[in-house]
Amino acid sequence: MIPHRAAHRYALALIETLETNAGMETILQDMRNIHEMMIASRDMRVFLQSPVVNKEKKKTILKSLLTGKISEPMMHFIILLCEKRRENVIPLIIQEFNDLCDLRMNIIRPRIASAIELSEKEKKSLEAQLNARYNKSILAVYNINKELRGGVLIQIGDTIIDGSITHQLETLRKRMYVGVN
Repeated sequence: MIPHRAAHRYALALIETLETNAGMETILQDMRNIHEMMIASRDMRVFLQSPVVNKEKKKTILKSLLTGKISEPMMHFIILLCEKRRENVIPLIIQEFNDLCDLRMNIIRPRIASAIELSEKEKKSLEAQLNARYNKSILAVYNINKELRGGVLIQIGDTIIDGSITHQLETLRKRMYVGVN
């Protein structure tokens, strides 16, 4: 099975087992904790990806590493992944789970790039426009892209909204070219 497909199925199964949003928040926090551990430790990433380490040893080590840091249901889930030899897709499962939770809670997380730092007023205005367009809660991540001459570039999943000056100039150039011919 393709790793992304497997990750989606495991994340979906996990989210369907949660009975309340409180349970979802607990698992989300557990996922964040595991993700932070994986970012901080190259050894942990290599360990999870290694087919050489047998599953019993992985389960023992993961139990000792994660006990007290994640909830019991999450620990059972991690052990299940080890049993099924799917511990290598944990990073993908974390991403899929976050995406499914956002979908369930009606949230989108656009990435917004601009040439300069946007003011709070500009950020609120952009978020209000996105909220009106998508009718979802907006949790935007802002960054500065020095390659932009002006305007903003918004990415929501696979969709890109290009409001940059470069794009507007290119559109104007194409219109003028069509008008000449």
